Amino acid sequence: MSYPTITGSGPNSRTNLQNIHSGKRSFQKDLNTTHSQVALMQTALTNKGYNTHGADGKFGNNTLNAVKAFQRANGLNADGYFGRSSLLKLEQLIGRHLDPTPGGCTD
Repeated sequence: MSYPTITGSGPNSRTNLQNIHSGKRSFQKDLNTTHSQVALMQTALTNKGYNTHGADGKFGNNTLNAVKAFQRANGLNADGYFGRSSLLKLEQLIGRHLDPTPGGCTD
C-alpha cells in the first residue's frame, strides 16, 4: 500500500484522498502542511486549465483560487474546500483516480 508524503501539522496533515472519497474530510487552505496528494491535485487542476502556479503540495492562495474557479466552472459550491464533489468531478474529467497508486485513492 502506498501512503502520501506529508510534512507539517496543519489541517491537511490529517487528510488524504481516501478520507475525501468517503466524504469525511477535504483539502483546504493550509500553508503549514506539504502534502503529496495536494501536489497531485495541483497538477491535475493546472492540466485542466486552472493554474495553481506550481505543484508544491501547499494549499495556498493560488491553489485556493484555482479550486474555486474549478468549482464554479463545474457547477459545484465554490467554497474553496476540495471535498468529495470536487474530487469526483476532477477524477471524472481526468478519467482516473487522482492518486492511482495502490491504496492511494479508492471509492
